[in-house]
Amino acid sequence: MKKFALVGDHISHSYSQMIHQCIFKELDLSASYEMIAVPEEDKDKIFRIIKDKDISGFSVTMPYKQLVMKDLYALSPEAEKIGAVNTVVKEKDGYRGYNTDYNGFGFMLDHAGIDVFGKSFLIYGAGGACRAVILSLLDKGASSVTVCGRSDKRFPGLKKSFPEVNFLKAVDSSLLSMIRQDEFYGLVNTSPLGMYPDAMDIMPFTKNLIEHFETVSDVVYNPGETKLLKAAKDAGAKTAGGLLMLIYQAVKAEEYFWDIKIEGPVLDSVMESCINAAEGR
Repeated sequence: MKKFALVGDHISHSYSQMIHQCIFKELDLSASYEMIAVPEEDKDKIFRIIKDKDISGFSVTMPYKQLVMKDLYALSPEAEKIGAVNTVVKEKDGYRGYNTDYNGFGFMLDHAGIDVFGKSFLIYGAGGACRAVILSLLDKGASSVTVCGRSDKRFPGLKKSFPEVNFLKAVDSSLLSMIRQDEFYGLVNTSPLGMYPDAMDIMPFTKNLIEHFETVSDVVYNPGETKLLKAAKDAGAKTAGGLLMLIYQAVKAEEYFWDIKIEGPVLDSVMESCINAAEGR
């Protein structure tokens, strides 16, 4: 039996174990998936823990998506460009890192029928999830991408990785005028605002600003429909929620874990089963 895991800090609310176990069951794979909570003071022991437990591959969540990169011998092209990994696979020569958040976000948009090509997007939140979203939007042909954050401390690092991206502080008065001029087609929330349990009643923007977007996406997966998405739907916008992103990034991780392809009717069955499991949690 192969062993896999999720590594992160404060992971008790994660759906990852449930989703991966659901995939194992659907594909009849002999494997286990455990939760490994690593406190900040033990962050340098991650790979020692992984080796001691004989784990073949693991998912990485905040705050270690960039930290683990220093111990990897190879990166997938998208992980290298994004500058963060969320999937690590043990190989003969060492550990290889991937970023399947990139795939998950793209799948979420496609499933919702959100067209990116030639459109302008505003991303709220400059944290780890922002990087995968930026690359996905650029690769899908977005005409412009602007990142808005409450703090600008992460802007220099993002600008270095993505020089074509624009930046705005949340308190910047130009943000209001830009939205009122309909400069942005789509809004993507990559911040934890709206997430269970502490931020469910918080939205990045007021309802009158949300009305200016034609599409609104939220990487938050719990609850399935955030306050932001409900307000956007009520305003007539096309919306996409983070649960599909979460599930599909796990599916892609399993492809790397087992060196298989999960597609067609098999993928449909896996997605349906995982969605039902998550919504029934």
